[in-house]
Parts: sequence; C-alpha cells; structure tokens
Amino acid sequence: MESELSGNQHQLLRAFDELAAGSPATDVAAGDAAQKAGFDPDSREFDAALGYLVDVGYLLRTGDEGEQAFRITVEGINEVQRRPQL
Repeated sequence: MESELSGNQHQLLRAFDELAAGSPATDVAAGDAAQKAGFDPDSREFDAALGYLVDVGYLLRTGDEGEQAFRITVEGINEVQRRPQL
C-alpha cells in the first residue's frame, strides 16, 4: 500500500524514525516526536497526523494507558527512506 503522506505527516514520521535511530524495537514518546517535528503535542493537528500514521501501519502504539509511546514499523522506516527530506 502506497500512502500519500502530507508534509506534516511525513515530518512527524521522520521525527519518530530519527528518535528511534531507525529501529522498529525502540519506543519513542509522542511528545518528544511532536517537539522534534515542530508540533504542539496538545494540538488537533498533531493528534490527526499521529492517528493517521497509526492507521496506515507506520507507527505502533506501545505505551501503557496514559503514556503515549510508539514504535516506528518497518513499513514506516521504508516510507521515510523512500521519500527524500522535504
């Protein structure tokens, strides 16, 4: 499945990839990725981008209830590598 990520979605996915050092086994706090990507972690824009990346399978929720942590999937890493830096 090829997705058409918006610039914001791709920027957020790239932030997760960089914070995880390209590893699908590393948990990344959503707030850290939001900051790195230039999002307000409390904004609807961030929630929408994050939700979309989970829905298409590029991020996997790993945190306990109340903790927002995610892992980038192999598909997500491939998507970041497929698209050059915007």
